[in-house]
Amino acid sequence: AVVKIVSDIIGDNITAAHSMLINKPPDANRDTSRHPLHQDLHYFPFRPADRICASWTAMERIDERNGCLFAIPGSHRGVLYPHVYPENVKNKAYHGVYGFENVPKVNLVMEKGDTVFFHPILLHGSGPNLTKGFRKAISVHFADSNCEFIDVKGTSQENIADEVEALMKKRGINVKYADFWKYKSRLVNGTPGTFQNYASNLEGRLNFARPHILWIEDWKKVVFMDEKRFSPDGPDGFQYYWHDLKKEPKVISRRSQGGRGAMVWGQLKPFSSRDL
Repeated sequence: AVVKIVSDIIGDNITAAHSMLINKPPDANRDTSRHPLHQDLHYFPFRPADRICASWTAMERIDERNGCLFAIPGSHRGVLYPHVYPENVKNKAYHGVYGFENVPKVNLVMEKGDTVFFHPILLHGSGPNLTKGFRKAISVHFADSNCEFIDVKGTSQENIADEVEALMKKRGINVKYADFWKYKSRLVNGTPGTFQNYASNLEGRLNFARPHILWIEDWKKVVFMDEKRFSPDGPDGFQYYWHDLKKEPKVISRRSQGGRGAMVWGQLKPFSSRDL
């Protein structure tokens, strides 16, 4: 149903450019969990704006107490404003705009399963979570697969591009801002377009692999899988490593019993490999 509505808004060739499961934490001081007033287009190096659409789905009742969305009606007809870090904002990349403090805003109170769709120019944000529990929602930004990628250098978006590129470089991945969005996107419907047009998916994988070539002891704790098609089962548990450009690298240990068996595509041992 979501993809059908999105296709009515931006057309049939759809790429999921960005997706998040938002687990807004409880926040007694109001700054850790609030998301300042901003425009999503600030983060996107692709155009036109009218071919981009956000979907935001509540996983539980969301209201003023646990940090619902708020928006300025009609602001989607405006322009992209410069974004900076507002005072006291704690979260990385939570840029915001100034000058709208006295403009009336509407709170979007939502029940579990409700979904709101909005334009990337819309001025919106979310308040602090003043409850004792986490507030959960799913956010996906869709774009026409044939959107045009732009160079944001010299524009108001240069600050976020520099910040993301620096963060990726710190993780050992040298990637241009536009390619960062291409690598993390997924074709959802229709035919491939400019989002799928980059030198090679292999290039992105190599950029991740190069800084790990000198690993020695670390490899002994790693099993590589492809496409997450690894469904092990049994009493002994297992440990695996998964890296996604959208998330922090992590090692996961799991112990499971009963149910279905395991399918393994291949194994990489420390210093050598073997057929299974």
